[in-house]
Formats: sequence, structure tokens, C-alpha cells
Amino acid sequence: MSLRARLTLVCAAFLTLAAGASAFGAVLVVRANDQRRDHAKLVKAIEVAQDLETTYVAEAASIRAYFLSGDPKSLDDYNDQRTHDSDANGRLQGLLLGSPLIRRVDAVNDAARIWRNGAILPLITLQQATGSSTDVIEKYRDGPAVPAFQQIANRLRTLRTGVADATKRSAARADTARDRVIQFSLSALAVAIATLLLLRLVTHVWIARPIRRLTRAVKDGDVDPRAVPKRGASEITSLTSAIKDANLRLREELDAAVRTREGLSQTAEVLMSIRAELAVTPQTLPSGWSAAAQLVPAAGIVAGDCYNIDSIDKNSASIVVVDVAGHGAGSAVVALRAKELLRAAARSYENPSDAVTWASAQLSDLETDMFITAFVARVDFTTGLVRFVNAGHPDALICDGVNVIGLARTGPLIGPFAGKWEQREAVIGPGQMLVCYTDGVTEVRNEKREEFGLDRLRAALQENYGEATGSIVKKCLAEVDAFGSGRAHDDVTIVVIARALPM
Repeated sequence: MSLRARLTLVCAAFLTLAAGASAFGAVLVVRANDQRRDHAKLVKAIEVAQDLETTYVAEAASIRAYFLSGDPKSLDDYNDQRTHDSDANGRLQGLLLGSPLIRRVDAVNDAARIWRNGAILPLITLQQATGSSTDVIEKYRDGPAVPAFQQIANRLRTLRTGVADATKRSAARADTARDRVIQFSLSALAVAIATLLLLRLVTHVWIARPIRRLTRAVKDGDVDPRAVPKRGASEITSLTSAIKDANLRLREELDAAVRTREGLSQTAEVLMSIRAELAVTPQTLPSGWSAAAQLVPAAGIVAGDCYNIDSIDKNSASIVVVDVAGHGAGSAVVALRAKELLRAAARSYENPSDAVTWASAQLSDLETDMFITAFVARVDFTTGLVRFVNAGHPDALICDGVNVIGLARTGPLIGPFAGKWEQREAVIGPGQMLVCYTDGVTEVRNEKREEFGLDRLRAALQENYGEATGSIVKKCLAEVDAFGSGRAHDDVTIVVIARALPM
């Protein structure tokens, strides 16, 4: 039987036992509550019966006082007591509703009605008609009034005795019900503890012990066939067999990994060299000028983006920013090749348009699906003049704290097909900066699939205007990273060249 089936069976048995115990316990609790309520009613009935007896005695005393004195106040007291014993009768009947004792209450009421109507009412009429207390007292003493009241007393005694006996029996039943609840609770606790111990034993035998044995075997580095249990849960036997097979595979993969590591160690130096060449640290610029740049690969350490700021002479420098379709090692090699060609061309040709045309001809052997965007410029540090070519690249920006000017595309992408690129000019004025970037900056998306976009980049540049170029680059990249949802899907590059305000 599988481990799942065993555990399911144990859980089903436990739940069935728990459900049955809960139902039985609920019945016991309900019965105990009923017994307690019945007992409380009977205790209250004893109090009301005593109150009723007291009321009848007071009623008899009031009517005798009226017969002796003829005082109307005594008659009023008699009528008040009648009202009180009527209320007490109603409460007593409510407390004993459904009990055989209700018949004894009715017997008391019948005796009281005979006493009032058959014995007391004629005497009250005689007293009111003659005003002679002597005759009325004789008739009260010798007539049916006294025996009739004695009948009330006897029936009240019988009622009290019956209620008292019923109260004792009810108390015994309530105690018995309470004891049953306590006994059941203790029994349920004992069964629960026994069940937990049983579950612990079952999990030890079915799960913990086999896994402990298997752990020791794996820790020793070898899963002996004897470690595979012949009996027991099918999941455990399957797991043991699977670990044994995995152990063999791991040994094979370890050997392969050693060989791979040796191969990687031979190529790591090449990759690190390529990575260093993709993002060359800007050289020292003339006084009043500063530059900073950073490349963040989408994966690994190499990228399809690259940049270069290369001094041509003491008053000018070339700027090359390249973005090859895709990312990774393949794109990095193409990007490095394109950068070096454009760098060499920028030093050889005074006009960036000629440099791009020559480099494009050298890249005509690229595959038809491999395209390159590039921004190539020559900056004159004396005048701030920028001559540039934008080959299908995102608009470079000349900006300060207020204005932003875009350097739009001046020709097609660089690829296996010939093209023509127009050269344009712009000026980096005092207090302005030239910002070049790749589409990985503006096309990063957040969780709502919204792009970071050019407007957010412009806002970030203006917000950090006036800070050092290195700080501007880092803060812009931080905003891009915070905006994006998870890992970037494209390489990200930002290059900033700034001209200071005159002192």
C-alpha cells in the first residue's frame, strides 16, 4: 500500500472517530444543559410555592381582620393578596409547564376557588349587609371556611412535597449528566493522546525511519542496493531507487562538470577581456569637461551594447555608442567588432558620416538578420560643436536643467546592406550635457507593461542636473532598475558628457 493511501486511511479513521466523539459529546452537553435548566426551574418553583403559601396565609389573616373589625382597609388588603396569589400561580404554572406537578397546582387553585366563592364571599356579603361582626365570626368559625382553608393548606403541602422530590431527582440527574460530560472529556483526552502517540509511531515507522536510513546512505556517498526497502510504502521504495539512479547520474555529471569547468577557465579570460573592451572607461577630458558611462548586460558579463570615448587630439574626441540586436556572447563579439571599426574610422575620417560609411562597408559580411544601431560623433572641446551621425539609434539628448534637444536619426541601421548617412551638427553649451543611451533604457517595462520611455529619462536627467556625471549615470540607471519589473530583458547603456559653466 502506498504511503498516501496509508496516511489517507489513518486520517479518515481519525476524522471518523473525532466526528463521532464530537457528536456524542455534543449530545451529552445538550442533555446536561437541559437537566441544569430543569433543575433551576424546580428550585425556583419551590421559592414560588413558598411565596404562594405565604400569600394564602396573609389573605386568610386579612379577611379575618375584616370580619372582626369591619374595617374596609382589611378588605382591601384581602383583595391585594388575591392579586398577588394570582401572579404567583401564573409564575408557578409557567415553571412547571409540561410537568405532572401542574395538576397539583390546579388542585390548589380549585381549593382556593371553593374557599373564596363558597365560604368567604357569602360572609363578606353578610358583613356588608348587616354590619354585625359577631354573627359573621360565628359563621366563619363554625361554617365551611376553616375546613376549606385547611384543604388549601393540605394541597399546598402536597405541592411543596412534590416539587421538593422532583427537585432532588432533577439535581441527581443534573449531577449524573455533568459527571458523564466530565468522564467523556477525560476519555476523549486520553483517546486523543493515544491517537497522537499512534500517529507518531506510524510516521516513525512509515516515514522517519526509512528516510533516516536513506539519509545515512546518501551521506556516505553511496546508496547500497540493500538500502532499498523490500517492503513498506511504495513512495519510499521509489524514492530510494530514484536517489540511487540520481547518485549515478550525479557522478557522471560531476565528471562532465569538471571537464566543462576546465573549458570555461580557458574562455573566462577571453570573456573578461571582451567585457572590458565593450565599456572603456572615459579618458581624462580637457578642463571644464567631464564624462561618465555605464553598461549593464541583460545576462552574464558581456552584452550587445558597447561604447567608447576616444581622444583624437587635445581639443576633440570621438564618441561611439553601439547596440547590436540581441544580447549575450554572440552579440558582444559583433558589438566589439563594430565599435573598433567605428573607433578606427572616427580617428581616420574627420566627418562622422564618412566614418560610418566606411565601417558599414567593412560589416557587409554580417548575417541578414544582424543589425546594428550606432551614434557616432566628434566633439570640439573649444567650441562645444558636435558633428554626429545617428544610424537608427535612439535620439541622443543635449539638455540642461530646463531644455532638452533631441539628436534624431540621420540614416538607417548599419547592417549587411549599404546605406547613406547624413551628418548634422549641434552645440553643447556651457552648463549643458550630451546624453547617449541604448533602447534598453527607454524600453524597460514595469508590471503594468508600461515602458520607461523618453519622458521619464528626460525627467530623471533634469532632476539630477548639476550633479557630477558619474552620479547622473548611476541615479538614472537606479530609476530604470526601480521602474522595471524583475530582470532586464535587454542590455542598458548610458553615456554622459558634460560642459561646465564658466567660473
